[in-house]
Amino acid sequence: MRRALLLAGPLLAAGCGQPSPTTNAFERETQLARATARVRWSMDPCLIDDGAVLRSRRYRDCLPLLPQERMQGVWYSGFEESSFVPNATGAPARRIISRASVEAYMRTHVELEVPPAEIDRIAGDFRALPGTRAVLISFLGRRARPRRTADGTEAIPVIVVDRLLSARVLGGATETFIDCRDFPDPQGMPCAPGTD
Repeated sequence: MRRALLLAGPLLAAGCGQPSPTTNAFERETQLARATARVRWSMDPCLIDDGAVLRSRRYRDCLPLLPQERMQGVWYSGFEESSFVPNATGAPARRIISRASVEAYMRTHVELEVPPAEIDRIAGDFRALPGTRAVLISFLGRRARPRRTADGTEAIPVIVVDRLLSARVLGGATETFIDCRDFPDPQGMPCAPGTD
């Protein structure tokens, strides 16, 4: 109940009543945006908002999971990436991010939660290597039940790894390029050859 009151307070202050004479339109919009975001975050069972910091809980601790099954595929592990392609057996040495590939990625993307101890037990600390690594893995894991986000869209599917059975890094780092015809401001990422 305390959490609900803490979240409702900023929303009421930002969206209802008379604004303070010293509050300008930008500040009011910022307050409303923050309050709205906090309400949306409060609906996510995997986020903890203590008022100062937003933290994530492990998926295994916050999502309803289906029965365990054996799975295999390619896991892409890198900075802010932990995606899984079920049943894949190989990975390209070079990825080009285009509008079409992003749309395909969003249709097929599965987020994979692998306990660090399981990675160390099987594959060693390949996470210390630079770049995104493609890892051929087999494991026992559980899929999260399908769910919707706060805005009603289908959430990205999640698989939780309980036990890694095998893991093999596929070659060196996977090079990632941006198709700069589709994304003219690549924000520090290199343009794919012929697209700059």
